[in-house]
Amino acid sequence: HGYRPPQVFIDAVMGVPWADCPKIGELLGTRMVLTEFKAYLDLMQADVSARAYVVAVYAFCGFANFPSIAVQIGGIAALSPGRRADLARLGLRAMLAGTLASFLTAGVAGALLSDEQVERDFRRNRARVAKTEAERRRECDAFLSRYPDSPYAAEFRDRRK
Repeated sequence: HGYRPPQVFIDAVMGVPWADCPKIGELLGTRMVLTEFKAYLDLMQADVSARAYVVAVYAFCGFANFPSIAVQIGGIAALSPGRRADLARLGLRAMLAGTLASFLTAGVAGALLSDEQVERDFRRNRARVAKTEAERRRECDAFLSRYPDSPYAAEFRDRRK
């Protein structure tokens, strides 16, 4: 066995099944480097178990990522320009603390949720999302029939797919 601490951490602490750890770890990296919004979008397309999906939703919550740190430093530094270096030094620590807080929340959720409960809720929410996608497709069709030459028509055609 090779030493793989992130996978062990994701499995042991958060409760993600071992087979889903590489994908969830990749999405956690996406969350930190880009944003949680991109990670959520990628999670919707991921082929992972219901438990991994639910735990990942909790782990992605929060704004502990590099873009958020930049916004924080830029916004607060505008109020106190002389403290910009202090803010930059604390920014990474704040991101680490926020990430650990999100992971702790995911770990608690993983410990408290039973497999049966996770599977039931996952199936129910998937059905709701499928209904929403069908409704969204109908709304896009209605928009395109009313405004076929709109500057937004291409966007609605893409969203309809």
